[in-house]
Amino acid sequence: MNIRKMSAFIASVIMASSFCGCKKRVKSTGRMQLSQALSAEKASEETDDATIDGEQPLTDPDRILFTYEYRNNAWGYQYSVYVILGDGRCYYHSLKAGNFTVPEFSKEDIDSVIDLSSDMISFYYDQDFINELYQHARDFDPNAPKTEKHSAYDAGQNSLYYWDEDMNKVLLLSEGDYRYTFDDPNFDVIQKLWETRYAHM
Repeated sequence: MNIRKMSAFIASVIMASSFCGCKKRVKSTGRMQLSQALSAEKASEETDDATIDGEQPLTDPDRILFTYEYRNNAWGYQYSVYVILGDGRCYYHSLKAGNFTVPEFSKEDIDSVIDLSSDMISFYYDQDFINELYQHARDFDPNAPKTEKHSAYDAGQNSLYYWDEDMNKVLLLSEGDYRYTFDDPNFDVIQKLWETRYAHM
């Protein structure tokens, strides 16, 4: 049981008890359950974590792996970005013309808008999903031939980028006014993976 699952479990115990009108018992029960869960979590970390690949980041948990960026110049300058880290943390920022004028979101821009120690996390992605997406993204050819097709007007552009170990951006997916497809065996897999999850944003 990881920390997030444990927290959800404790919350459900306390909520269920409060519906019964047992507020005093809730406090003691909650503390007891928390103590038991923390002990179980510690034991689990010591025995199981190293063997459960699906729940462990395949790279530095604090490393920026992906950005999902939206840009639209049709109705005034609009730019927003989701920054996704190695452990599934996702931060959202809406960047206005007044404080963001460069044509491409870069490492320097990330440093100026994201503070990993204090920014509010928008949500988490499952670690197994991030690991699978990462494995295909790192094998994606940044120079793969691409096809561009005009598909809309004034819709803006939504683009998913992978950031390699040198902090270079690799475009994986892009749809909106134009749709890009890539001649790379990982493209279809990445597209299907992303379509299962991006609706959370």
